[in-house]
Parts: sequence; structure tokens; C-alpha cells
Amino acid sequence: MNDYYAETINGLIFEMSRPKTVHIRVAGNIHGHLFNQFRNEYVIIQEPNLYVSDKDVFHPDLVICREEIIESDGIHQPPELVVEITSSSTRDNDRGYKFNKYFDFGVLEYWLIEPDSGVVDVYVDRKLWKWFSYVTGEDYKLMYDEQKKQIKTHVESKIFPSLDLKLEDLFYKVL
Repeated sequence: MNDYYAETINGLIFEMSRPKTVHIRVAGNIHGHLFNQFRNEYVIIQEPNLYVSDKDVFHPDLVICREEIIESDGIHQPPELVVEITSSSTRDNDRGYKFNKYFDFGVLEYWLIEPDSGVVDVYVDRKLWKWFSYVTGEDYKLMYDEQKKQIKTHVESKIFPSLDLKLEDLFYKVL
């Protein structure tokens, strides 16, 4: 079994370790919910070959795209949504070089998910559109009533306004 995969970043090949269980669990949770909600309109793919430039081939954790842009070797056109689940070894790249390349390529919306802290950042046009933080039972009990009123329980999407993804489901058996 291969414990590594490679991405081409700025023309250089980087060998990366396979994701940890928590990472895989979050990706599976998202995939299952998005598939059930959008399967008649879009394709949801985990870790595709995404050709963002002549020098960059990324394998984002998940993309949502139209069927017609998928080719036999991967995707060469911008998907509507790219999701990256960060880890200590990918965080800087996901928030830096890849962030810019995805928007240069034409991606409409980019999610960065921090599985260790339960935070989801949703970016549109390179700007933080909204962020969501999953609050667990013990933390919730310590909050003031005014804080509790401000809690968001679902991830929201600008390009998919009908999205119905509970943070509780996204981080199921993770936090």
C-alpha cells in the first residue's frame, strides 16, 4: 500500500503523506451530504487531478463541478467549489499558494476546513465570505445567552444557497 501521493506545485513534484483518519472522516462526511443533495445537478469528486495551470496539478480533498468538465485524466476547467481539509503539513500551502492558484484558475468558492478546531472558512473572490465554528456540548454550556444566539449550526454557501450541511454532520465522529 502506498502511503504517499504527489502534487505538482509550481512545476515541482511534492510527495505528501496520505491523510490521517480524522481528515478522511471529514471528507467522507462532506461527500455523503453533498452527494445526496446535489447528485442530480453536479458531480462531487474526492481527490481529483485538478490541472490549475501548466505547472500545477493539485488533488483537492473534494470538488463540486459539472459533468461536462470532467476528462479521463482529471479536470482541466474550474470547478464551482473546491474543499481543502487542512493539516499541519498542508495548512500554509492550502492558505497560500494553492489559495491564489484556485482563484486565478476561476474557482468560484473555496472552503478551508480545520478538523482539529471545527472551523470552516468559506472564501468567495479571494475574500473571507463567512466562517463557521462547531461548538460542542461542553463549550456551549459555558457560553452566555447572547453568544448562543450568534451560533451558526449550518455551513452556508454563496454559490449554493440551498446547501443544507450541518456542522454537527460535517464533524460527525471527529470532534
